[in-house]
Amino acid sequence: RRESGTEIKITQPVLVQSLEDEFNLPEGKPPRVPATAGQILITEPGGVNLDKKGSKTYRSGTAKLMYMMQWSRPDIYNSVRGLARRMANPQERHLKAMQGCMRYVLATRNRGLLIRPEGTWNGKEGYKFRIHGRSDSDYAANIQDRRSISGGRTFLNGAPVVFRSATQRFVTLSVTEAETAAGVMVAQDMMYVYRILTSMGLEVELPMLLEMDNKGAVDLANN
Repeated sequence: RRESGTEIKITQPVLVQSLEDEFNLPEGKPPRVPATAGQILITEPGGVNLDKKGSKTYRSGTAKLMYMMQWSRPDIYNSVRGLARRMANPQERHLKAMQGCMRYVLATRNRGLLIRPEGTWNGKEGYKFRIHGRSDSDYAANIQDRRSISGGRTFLNGAPVVFRSATQRFVTLSVTEAETAAGVMVAQDMMYVYRILTSMGLEVELPMLLEMDNKGAVDLANN
């Protein structure tokens, strides 16, 4: 952890180095993103399943990435979400995707979770904290069950405090429905932060703003 004035940067250099030390990663130019464009990891009927040793390696590596995404690398959240869904029966394609994500992390090892709030509270009464969120979705991303993916972030005074990427638990029938479901998820996170602050006697600026990039979902929310 690095502190500087009103900002904190959280990194996990030892955990990042363990990826290089413990896993036999392929050489070559590292990827610029944690997952290839349009990457959807499914269990393919004709895919080659990993043996016992390979499956153990996959689960161990994915677990390390899950811990990392939670505490210092939110940029790999969506990629690792896909990897974690294949831990029961991993295939060679899944292992290659995990290795690609690890190589990306190693190539960007200096990146971390930066918490830099806007403004400071002097402890006096009357100060109002600002909560806002952003949501998005990937409609029918899974070609096997047609479920969409929700993603979003919640900010407190401009600093990220909650970030998530999750497969929706139900099948939506349109992009607007998928975007609305993602917006609801972030709205719940915003209310969670709101109730924590108000339970401590702190004030929150109202209304809280939720940003969505789908007009249909915005119109539904404002109706």
